[in-house]
Formats: sequence, C-alpha cells, structure tokens
Amino acid sequence: MNLVKRKIAVAFGVMSMAAAGLVGSVSTAGAAPAGDVGIQAAKFHVFKHDNFKGAHASLSKTDKDLRNNTWAGGTVHNGTSSVQNQTTKTVVLWDRPGSCSGAKYNSKPKSEDKDLSNNGFDNKASCAIFK
Repeated sequence: MNLVKRKIAVAFGVMSMAAAGLVGSVSTAGAAPAGDVGIQAAKFHVFKHDNFKGAHASLSKTDKDLRNNTWAGGTVHNGTSSVQNQTTKTVVLWDRPGSCSGAKYNSKPKSEDKDLSNNGFDNKASCAIFK
C-alpha cells in the first residue's frame, strides 16, 4: 500500500509542475521585454526635462489640446522639453491648443530630440497631430 501512495504522490507532483509551467507561460506571454520597462514602444513620448528626464506622457493618436494631459507637477501643455517618436508617423507639435496653429515642430518617425530648445520649441507644445 505504501508503494501505491508513493506512485500517486509522484504522479500528482508531475501533474502539478506541468500545470504550473503552463500557467507561467500564459501569464508572461504579454510581458514587455526587459528594455521596455516604463516606456511603451510605438508611441510618441513627451518629457518634462531635457535628455528624456523627469515626468513623461505617452500619446498614441492626435490630441489637439494637451491641457487635458497631466504628469506629476502639472499639465503636459507648454511643459515638454524632449521627445521620442517611436511611431511610424510624423508627429507635428503646435503651440496653440484646439486650433493647432502658430509655431510648430515636426518629429519624424522613429526619431528623438533630447533638447527642444535647440529648435526654439522648448515648453511650447500644446497640440499633437499624427500624420
């Protein structure tokens, strides 16, 4: 009888490990690669400070009024100092919300700018158009 209990326990243990492996593979299938922690790929990222530092926000589509986007310490409106464009679209930033007019900055697909002041556009973004 002792041998039968042992075989059952071993069989149960093998099935438990197989089930745990299956559950583990399902739960990690959607996880981001280690290098993408914090920032999601394929989005347009705006940062409060130069060199992609400080608070940040991510956009995935046109937003004509950045006053409704916030990050720690305030709104994204007139607060962007660096950008990363990880999309396949050109993103045009404008300095007037709603009408998306006035001064503008073009961010080409798959590009980044660590200091918008070298383009005269530091802390001016109020509208983002994806083209």
